[in-house]
Amino acid sequence: MKTPKRKRKQKARAGFAALGGSASLVEFNINDYVMVKLTDYGRQCLRKNYDDLKASYGGKLGFDYTPPKEDKDGWSKWQAWSLMADLGKHISMGLNPPFETTIKVMLNAKLSA
Repeated sequence: MKTPKRKRKQKARAGFAALGGSASLVEFNINDYVMVKLTDYGRQCLRKNYDDLKASYGGKLGFDYTPPKEDKDGWSKWQAWSLMADLGKHISMGLNPPFETTIKVMLNAKLSA
């Protein structure tokens, strides 16, 4: 039987407090959306991912590269798992990041949005 959401939150807070934490906790699913500001390096990584995939199929994929849509302020929308899959291997401490380190988390956004 699934634990009610309220009980899970209380349990999570209690566990966090036991570790000495004082921040609030929010449930986050890797299918939820995040907004990031890609860097030029991140854009290059995404293009390279496409080029590598295309090369592995003998140069024929059947679709062209399409860069992520960015709003007027440079934010692009990703499902968290997709961002991790596409750019996670390019993230390292002290190196050129593929996106700015501040992200926006969109909780309870519809998947079709």
